[in-house]
Amino acid sequence: MNFKIHAPDINHSLKINGSSFCCKKYTSGKDWNQKRWFIEKKKRHSFLNHFTIDKKCKMKITSKAFEDNQTIPVQYTCEGPNVSPPLEFHDIPEQTKSLVLLVEDPDAPAKPWVHWFVFNIPPKATGFDEDSIAEGAQQGLCNGNTLGYEGPCPPENEHTYLFKLYALDIVLPADPVPDRKKALPRMEGHVIEEALLRGNYEKENKFQSGGVDKEKKDWQHRAI
Repeated sequence: MNFKIHAPDINHSLKINGSSFCCKKYTSGKDWNQKRWFIEKKKRHSFLNHFTIDKKCKMKITSKAFEDNQTIPVQYTCEGPNVSPPLEFHDIPEQTKSLVLLVEDPDAPAKPWVHWFVFNIPPKATGFDEDSIAEGAQQGLCNGNTLGYEGPCPPENEHTYLFKLYALDIVLPADPVPDRKKALPRMEGHVIEEALLRGNYEKENKFQSGGVDKEKKDWQHRAI
């Protein structure tokens, strides 16, 4: 039995598979890439992917550092050492040829802001240790034009960060400058399942007056 998440029911629906949820295989990449829905958060809208949940799906992504929809510890943000959190992947489909991990901030002015892009993760990988990735995996560019993990660093208010794991039936081609924009079209039609882990963060030390506007402008110019 399949059903769709609607914004008012998100907290209830996401608990069906515990700390994360998975999605059914899409016949077209346009299905999962283009469908969007809105949730109201602090009198502003956030763009999140529209997910169609299949109760039979098993794939999950979790972290020992934080529970789903809870605060991301400071050591994994720009206010701490800014290292990547430990992650665990569960029940990867047998037909998976590679995994892709995208960490995005849908609350950023440039939607979504990419904080981490890891692709061609071996299907036998069970997750990542803190500040590391699985052997054989490759990292792509984030919106800050850095290669590797960029921790949460919202200029104002609390932002939600989406750790999205995709199981693919292909291995993505080598790319000298890999990024999300080029990867998504290559993933179209090849997503077997996907799972989501959400984390939240609000900076303790706010920008000085004018800093937020500068950060927003910088985001818009550097968006992938």
